[in-house]
Formats: sequence, C-alpha cells, structure tokens
Amino acid sequence: MRPESRSFARNLETSHALSSGRIDFILKRRTTRRTVALKITPDGQVVVLAPDTVGDQAILRFVQEHHSWIDERLRHITERLDSIPRRRYETGETLPYLGRSYSISLGNQRDIALDNNSIRLPDVSIDRRYTALIRWYKTRALDIFSDRILLYQSRVGHPPSDIKLSTARTRWGACTSRGVVSLRWTLIMAPITVIDYVVIHELCHLVHMNHSRAFWKLVKSICPDFKVAVEWLRMYGHQLDLLRPED
Repeated sequence: MRPESRSFARNLETSHALSSGRIDFILKRRTTRRTVALKITPDGQVVVLAPDTVGDQAILRFVQEHHSWIDERLRHITERLDSIPRRRYETGETLPYLGRSYSISLGNQRDIALDNNSIRLPDVSIDRRYTALIRWYKTRALDIFSDRILLYQSRVGHPPSDIKLSTARTRWGACTSRGVVSLRWTLIMAPITVIDYVVIHELCHLVHMNHSRAFWKLVKSICPDFKVAVEWLRMYGHQLDLLRPED
C-alpha cells in the first residue's frame, strides 16, 4: 500500500554541505528525526543527521563539541584505508581468495585461471585486468555463496527466496522480510569459515528478523565458534577490497 502524498512529504530528507572549522560534513535533515546524531561513513565522510527544526548554528556547535571524537574516528578510518593494498594487478603482486594469498601472473590466455599458488590474468591493459577480476570474483562469489546457503538452509529450516550479491560498504549481508539474502561480494576473499558465519547469520534472519537472544541461540547452534569469525571480520574485514589500479 502506497503512502498518501502528504504523509510522504513529512518523511522527505534534505541534504547539503557545511563546514565547521576544519571539518567538512554533510547535513541531512529529516522531518521525522527527533535528535541530532553523527555518522562517519567507511570512506571518511562526516554526516550529521538532524531534525528540520534545529538551526544551522546549533548544528555547527554540535559538531564543534564532538571535534575530538570526529578526529579520532577519522584517524582510525585513515589508518584502515592505508592498510588496504594498492595494486597495479601485475606479476609478483598477490590477491586474496578464500582466505589464501595467491600470486598474480600474466599470460596469453583469455580468461582468468586459478591454480594451487597463483591467479593467472590475461596480459591486457591494467583497467581491463581490473574489470575482469571484479567479474571473476563476483562469479566465484555467487557460486560459492549459493553452495554454502544450500548446505546450511536445511539446518535453519527456511530457504531464501533469492540470493544476491551486494556492494554495501557497511554490512556483510542482509536479509529482507521477503526472504532475499544479500551478501557482499568481497566476502569471497575471506576464509570459508568466515563466509559460513555470514551465510548462517543471514539465514537465521529468515527465522528471527532481529538480533534477539533466540536469534543468537540459533546462530550458535549451527556455528558454535561464530565469535571467532566476528573477531576476524573486525580485525581484517576492511582489507577485503579490490581498489582501482594506482596511476
């Protein structure tokens, strides 16, 4: 059922850029918000969420009061981003896949090939190699994620209605009320035990659409060591990325 236009208008969000001293940020006003809040995106963008009844000067004071917290978070994000390998996708570099590191080698073959120790890429331009790698990772991800979901769905008791790949930057997976499970494709770089945890986590949302005690009890019954995977993602998850080639 679609909301009436008048109700929809009350939920509109506006957005514009502001600056407080040396901190630039995006201000997003929403008519239904009741408090002011800060959010910093994974790529270091500072966002302020506010009701439309709070003036810009009050917002600027709010940001100034949280200067130290913002600086600390931005420093942390910068360190994490700096730890992500920058590649030109050339011979001698390495790529992660299922928790292992594979050496890159270039060859005359048309398609990407994987053997025991290396990933062989076609000897084409850097941009084309990068595009081919993205496509290869996503194909592998969909195949393996589908296999792992098939393995665990009977233990959960509910199969998903569909499986999709996600490019989300703030979550590893998601499950909709319609039973669609989405998993971030870069998760294919992680160990299979970590992939299994995320798969099980999202499948359990088909039973419990929350993070209640019952939800975590179900997760643990299928994945007893899930906290190890959670910690692995906390420590190394930010490195599961494939950045564009350096110039």
